[in-house]
Amino acid sequence: GTLWSMADAYGPLVALSVYGKMFGENGESRERPKLELAAEGLWDIIRKMRRDGVAYHQWIPFIHVGM
Repeated sequence: GTLWSMADAYGPLVALSVYGKMFGENGESRERPKLELAAEGLWDIIRKMRRDGVAYHQWIPFIHVGM
């Protein structure tokens, strides 16, 4: 989630990473999401955005709270 405004370009990328991790990626498919992988999916995309030189104010609004 995010508590602050975010760029429209990055919201879908974050969602794809988080839900891709939870429901399975690379051809793997899960009937039920693995909720414990949500934080890992978020960390993956934030790490990629930072590596790609995306300005911090574009990736910093995204947070994970919970498991």
